[in-house]
Amino acid sequence: MKEEKEQSDESVIRIPLPVIIPIVIVLAAVLFVLYKQEKIGSLVANSSEELEKAGDTIAESQLPVQGNQNLERPLGLDPEFEAKFSPQFQPEPQPAVDQPKTEKSQPRPQEPQPTADQPKVEKGPCDGIACPDGYFCIEEDGKCVAKPLETSYCGDGTCQEKENRENCAPDCAHIPLEGEGSISQGNVVVVYNNQLGGEWQMLKLKDTVNCISIIEDKYKIEMPEPAKTKILVLSLLVGEDENSYSYVNIYGLVHVQKLSNYQSIMERIDYFREQINNKNACLSFHELIHVFLFQTPIPLWASEGLATYSDLEFNLDRISIQCRDKTWFGTDSQGGQLEMPYSNLSQPAGSNEEPSSYWYYTGYCFWSYIKQKYGESAITAVLQELQRQRGENSLDFLKDIVSKVLKTDITQITKPKFNVP
Repeated sequence: MKEEKEQSDESVIRIPLPVIIPIVIVLAAVLFVLYKQEKIGSLVANSSEELEKAGDTIAESQLPVQGNQNLERPLGLDPEFEAKFSPQFQPEPQPAVDQPKTEKSQPRPQEPQPTADQPKVEKGPCDGIACPDGYFCIEEDGKCVAKPLETSYCGDGTCQEKENRENCAPDCAHIPLEGEGSISQGNVVVVYNNQLGGEWQMLKLKDTVNCISIIEDKYKIEMPEPAKTKILVLSLLVGEDENSYSYVNIYGLVHVQKLSNYQSIMERIDYFREQINNKNACLSFHELIHVFLFQTPIPLWASEGLATYSDLEFNLDRISIQCRDKTWFGTDSQGGQLEMPYSNLSQPAGSNEEPSSYWYYTGYCFWSYIKQKYGESAITAVLQELQRQRGENSLDFLKDIVSKVLKTDITQITKPKFNVP
């Protein structure tokens, strides 16, 4: 038995330990790789399946509705997606009609973020919004609203039956009311009370067309929209116990007159006819300057001063103003003379019981100083810079506009000389 056992032991193959260890390591590595591939394959399969399921929801729900508060909810919009990625909005009540189905849109690519050299541009509530077929998107009260195409609304370019100049100026500002007339030439529309009508309105239309061309040529600036496309000159009638006045809005000029004012004009109609028809005058220079500079960062004193300066520079026969060291000296068309200290432009016109015209003449002398010191081209450059900065009302006129153009601190001279704020 002992011999058999020894013989059996000798038949067993003995593998040295240094050989076994590398084999075990290799086998373990192979088993580990196979295990990981099985898990990754399972993960990829599961992830693909989840993405495929989510894809249908995203494709249906990724309609661009950012900035919406009252946008009517299109069919297929996923409320959960909306709650996570879009501001909340209230559906606008509509009659019970079938809404058109909207096609699925592809996910919108992410917009590039602004860099330090490229500041973020503020967008309107309807910017980037794709309205469903059969609907249009319009801004109302700072919100974007979707309405059926056949819907009439303020801003559709048509003055509807229930719309008027007061409740829908964008559509009805240029439409005459009962008792009013209307004439037009080019982009100028004159609407007037019939009691103020006749030849004077025709002359006013011709003068306005002529003045616009003169101002554009003189200062190389343009009117803002919508006046640039269609400018309104509106003449309204008030009672004799009310005040006459004029003002500027985004549509153009509004003159509120008494009947006695119009009658005084008619007494001098020969003069106006000669000036406008034969002498190529620009009698509306003052008012139209305000239209050109509407919504620019120009203070009232500078605006009235420029309007007075431009008017008197062009219409030399009205009045002459000389700007002296501490006073202005005026000579009117009848030969009257007057010398007055400069008004305090930090106070409203008419302060200290002085006529408003004195305040205007002080503003006139500010622009006269700019011309005398830096030349007429400097005024043009200032106005062009104002046009470029339209809507930037936080800018300081003297520091950020005038001094920038002149490349000098103009306040060192103008503030003590003209008491400008």
